[in-house]
Amino acid sequence: MFKYGGFKLFFFKTIMGLLFTAFGLFVLISVGTHNPEDPGIFKRQSFGGITNFFGYYGSLISGTLLFLFGIYVYVVGIFISFIGILFFLGIVVKSAFFKFLLILFSSVFFNHIFSKTYIYYSNKGIIYDAVSNISKSILNNYYFPFSDSYFFHLIVNFIYVFLLIIILFYAFEIKFRY
Repeated sequence: MFKYGGFKLFFFKTIMGLLFTAFGLFVLISVGTHNPEDPGIFKRQSFGGITNFFGYYGSLISGTLLFLFGIYVYVVGIFISFIGILFFLGIVVKSAFFKFLLILFSSVFFNHIFSKTYIYYSNKGIIYDAVSNISKSILNNYYFPFSDSYFFHLIVNFIYVFLLIIILFYAFEIKFRY
């Protein structure tokens, strides 16, 4: 804990930690104050006020991230802030980029679970839609009689929940000890 190294490394980790934390909070606040009427990735607005807390750039970032990941973007923002706090405190973070990629990949599991259980049925993100359409087109080429059953879909959902929990515990460095 608190392994900064020399003064240059201390300065670098402190600045990077503050930048990551600020960007993570920027993402969380801009997505939290997102308004669909604000300008976004495919929408320009030349009149009216922007209701996003960070103005035009906040509405652009929140619209883009919600378009890509859906509601799971909150977890992405929390993870970026978490990594920033760890950098700022000088706590050693192993394979942060790999964990970030796992967080992005786990958005597919999260959106699949919530779209199939109908807990929320809003924007699931284009990444989930693309992966879902590709997997459906591949599986439609073959006939699997068990893939139409309710039990099969229940098992797939349980596997996705299990994988999502494992990925989130690994990324946020949550460990259970006896």
